[in-house]
Amino acid sequence: AIDNLNRALEHSGSTGKKMSGEFKQFFEGIELVNQQVNDIFAGMGIKPIPAVGEVFDPHLHEAVATEESDEFPANVICEELLRGYRIGDRVIRHSMVKVYVAPPGHNGTGPSEKDETARSINDADTPAVSDEAEIGDEAAAADNSAMQVDESATFTTTDEEIAESIPDDEN
Repeated sequence: AIDNLNRALEHSGSTGKKMSGEFKQFFEGIELVNQQVNDIFAGMGIKPIPAVGEVFDPHLHEAVATEESDEFPANVICEELLRGYRIGDRVIRHSMVKVYVAPPGHNGTGPSEKDETARSINDADTPAVSDEAEIGDEAAAADNSAMQVDESATFTTTDEEIAESIPDDEN
């Protein structure tokens, strides 16, 4: 719902036309509802994740598009397509963003900025893990190690033994 309110505000503000009295009141109503929802979110500790102009962070952002640019540094977010939110350090939803990349043939020493951006974008598939989750994972790994199968074990069941274990009506 908050995404649709944001879209309505962006679209109605970008019309570039002078608003009629009725539309202006309607628009102001949408702004007030949006502000109330944002106030409720803030009261719950939910905050929007900063995006445009920020350096791409795979722990906060999901890169869904790129834009080549010589004017702007690579790996900087140029557009937010869907706002992300977090509570404290925990991400509720990653921001869906468009990221600047260096154009092909970019001359530089070492890996190009585009390569670095690609690595960062690929890292976005790896979710951030809190210290608590890592501790939990270590405990789970310890539990799973006790349940590992001994791969050196061999099975010597013959075809005849298998056939004998099947009821006669299936033979």
